[in-house]
Amino acid sequence: MIKLHFYSSKWYLPLGTLIKTKTNSRFSHCSIEVGGFIYDSYIPFGVRKKEKHRTNPTKTLVMPFEEKSKKGKDFIKLLDSKVGKGYDYLALFFGCWGKKIQNKERYLCSEFVALYLIEYLNIVPDIKTIFVPKDLYLFCRGFLKGVNYAKEKS
Repeated sequence: MIKLHFYSSKWYLPLGTLIKTKTNSRFSHCSIEVGGFIYDSYIPFGVRKKEKHRTNPTKTLVMPFEEKSKKGKDFIKLLDSKVGKGYDYLALFFGCWGKKIQNKERYLCSEFVALYLIEYLNIVPDIKTIFVPKDLYLFCRGFLKGVNYAKEKS
């Protein structure tokens, strides 16, 4: 099982408020939990792996994942290999103005969590700008509705 967590920062935190305002969302941050660890990309630390949430998630989506499979193990290794990579300030700055300018070796929280879609599910969402927590939440929620619909019909 893999969990995608979405967080809403307090109104008095300027960057979180900017992200929520600019993306018209209640979410300002996201993380991915697998194997008892929480992975995210957070200012100023970049990609990190921890055992506890910094703050309680606002929403959590439980997504399909086979931890014991080769693909699941490879995905966990991929996440571990990204720990220590920097935060993508360039994408954050230009993303606020609708530009997709990114550093492939640095990650926003939503870009990092989107690795689940891209690397594990082999889905490349058609996003013209940067991935933000709201996009990720809506995309994954729609994916889960499709999975549940397919189960009901079979």
